[in-house]
Amino acid sequence: MEHRFPRRHKYITVLTVLAAAALLITSCRSGSGSAGRKKALAFLGSRRVETAKDGGRLYDITEFAADPESTLCTYGMYDETHVLLLYAHDRPGTGQERKGPGYTACLLDLTDGSRQALLSFPFAGTPEGFSDGTQYLEIINASPLVVSDGLNGRIYMPEMTPSSLILPEWLRGASVFFDGGRVLLSSERGMIFQITAGGELETLWRLPHTLRTLRPVVSGHENVLTFSTLLGSDPSAAILADVDPVSGDSRLYQSALSESDFACSDGDLLLNTAYDSAPLLCVCSPAGSWRRELPIPEALMAAPGADTGAAASDEGAAGSAGFVSLKASPLSLRDGWCCWSLSDSSGRPSALYLWDTASARKAPWDAPSETGWQEPSPTDYGSLSEFARRLEDRYGVRIVLGENIPAVFSDYRAQVETDPDMIRGTLSVLDNVLSRYPEGYFTSLRGNYYRDVVFYLTGELAPLDEDYSISNAGAFTTDCDGLCQLALCLGSDPDPAMVVHELTHAADYRFSGEDLWDDDEWNAMNPAGFSYYNSYIDENGESYEFSGSKAYTAEGGAPDDEIYFIDAYSKTYSMEDRARLMESLLTGADPLINYGGCPHIQEKLAYYARFLRQNLDDGTWPARTEWEEALESASLK
Repeated sequence: MEHRFPRRHKYITVLTVLAAAALLITSCRSGSGSAGRKKALAFLGSRRVETAKDGGRLYDITEFAADPESTLCTYGMYDETHVLLLYAHDRPGTGQERKGPGYTACLLDLTDGSRQALLSFPFAGTPEGFSDGTQYLEIINASPLVVSDGLNGRIYMPEMTPSSLILPEWLRGASVFFDGGRVLLSSERGMIFQITAGGELETLWRLPHTLRTLRPVVSGHENVLTFSTLLGSDPSAAILADVDPVSGDSRLYQSALSESDFACSDGDLLLNTAYDSAPLLCVCSPAGSWRRELPIPEALMAAPGADTGAAASDEGAAGSAGFVSLKASPLSLRDGWCCWSLSDSSGRPSALYLWDTASARKAPWDAPSETGWQEPSPTDYGSLSEFARRLEDRYGVRIVLGENIPAVFSDYRAQVETDPDMIRGTLSVLDNVLSRYPEGYFTSLRGNYYRDVVFYLTGELAPLDEDYSISNAGAFTTDCDGLCQLALCLGSDPDPAMVVHELTHAADYRFSGEDLWDDDEWNAMNPAGFSYYNSYIDENGESYEFSGSKAYTAEGGAPDDEIYFIDAYSKTYSMEDRARLMESLLTGADPLINYGGCPHIQEKLAYYARFLRQNLDDGTWPARTEWEEALESASLK
C-alpha cells in the first residue's frame, strides 16, 4: 500500500515489507583489521589491472558485480572487505497491476568474490513514476541503509522508521545526508531539514535572507555539512557555509575550493574525475599534506559500455577517446579503498573498479586556502532602521531599506529610494496591516516552505520583460530561492490595500508550491465557461486592467447577484482575483461592493477564509480573524 505526501504539511511514511528477516550484517564480514584486507588483496590479485608505476594497485571487479537478471544501480564501500551493491529487478504485472521494480542490496565479499543478499524492498512510487531512472539512485549510508532516488523524489530507509518517503515537488532535487542516525535534507531553497521518526519535516537551519541558493560541497571539515551560496547583492563570488547539523551553528567563509573540486569524502577527499585528457582519480588529505593519483589506463577508456561523451573525432576513433565518464558514489572511499565505475550511456555503472589507494605513491598537495568572510554591514538609516527592526521582531518578517535592496529581482529591476518621509510612511502602513493578522501568522506562513518573508522598500520598478510583466507595477511578490519577496515601490505611495494584496499572493505562492491549492474548486465558483486570461498583457500589448472585460464585475455595474469579480484586473489570474477580494474586504478599498448582497463574492471569500485557517492556523488563532469578522459582519447587513 502506498501513502503519498499529504495535501497538508506532514510526511506520511511508506510502510515497506522487508524480505523475510534481514541477514545479520556482522555475519557477512569475513575478517577484521589488516588480516581481512590482506585476504582481500590476495583474492583480488587475478583481477589486477596494469597501471602507471606510481598509481598503485587497481582491480576490475565488474565480473563479481554482474547479474544477468538485475540492473546494477549504484554501489559503495561497506567495510574493508565488502562492497555494497544495489540492484533493480522487475516485479511482474501489467496495466493497473504493474508493480514496477524492486530493489535488493547485496554485499560483495572481496575475499572470495561471493555475493550475499542483505535485504530487499519494493519501489515506493507509482509504476509510471519509475521511468527507467535507476541511474539516479545513490547509497547515502550503508548501515542502516539509506538510498536516495533523485529522479522520482524518493528516499528509501528499509531498516528505519519511516521506511520510505515520497518527497513533495518543491523538495525534488534535495540533497540527502545521514548524520548521527538522522536523515537530513538540504534544498536549494536555503534550508536544512531533519526527517523525524514520525515522517515529518523539521527545519534545522535557514540560510540568511541576504544569501541566495544552497548547494552542497565537500570540504573535508569534520562534523559539519558544507554548502556553497552567493551574496544576493553581489552574486559573482561564492561563499561557503559550514553548518553544524546538531547545534544549527554556522560559519561563513571564502575559499579557493571550487564547488566541483571534490566528489565524496570519508576521512580523505576524492577529487572530481572529469578531465579533457588523461583522466585520473586523485585522493587528497583534508589537511593538505599529500595526494595520491591514479591515471586511468587507456585500455579502460575503450571498455564496453564506457560513455565517451560527444562523438569521437577520427583521431579518437583510432583508440584514444577525448573524454571518459567516470563515476563515484558518496561511499566510494573507505578503509584505503576507492570504489569507482565507468558509466554506460544511461549513467549506470557498467564497469566497476577497486583502487587500493594505500598502494599509490604520495605526492605533496596543498589544501585550498580559506579566508574568513563577514557579510557587508547594511547601510544604517538611523531611526528608520530601528523602526524596521522593531517591526521585524514584532511580526517575524524581514524589512530591507534604501541601498540595501538588491538591484535585480526575478522579474523586475529596482531603483533605490531613500526619502525618509516615504520610508517612514510605508513602515507605518506595514505596522498597521501586519497587526491585522493573527499573532504568529507570519511564522505559520513561512512554515517549512519559505526560509523568510522579506519586504523590500524600493524605488521605481522596471520589468525585465515588458511583454510579460506590468510596466508600472507599484508592488510585486515572488517566491525566489526559498524567499517570499514582497517589493513595495515607495513612489506608488503604498497603502494598506496594496500590502494586503501582496500578502495574499505570498500565501497563494506557498499553497501552490506545496500543491495544497485546488484550482478546480475555485473555478467552480466562477461563471460557467469563464477562464482567467492568465496574462497581464493583451495581444495588443495593453494591460488587461484597462482592456479586459467588465462583465460580472462590480466595476462594470453588474447586479449584485451577478457579481463574481471586483474588476477587470481580477480576471487576469485566479491569485489576482483572491488578492483583490482580500484587500477589498480587509480595507474597504472598493465602496462599490455590497458584500451582503453579492452571494458569489461571499462564497469565494468564505472558501478562502476556511482555507487559510485550515492550512495556517497553528492553534493560537482567535475564534474570528479580522477578515472572518469583516465577512461575517457584511453577510449580516
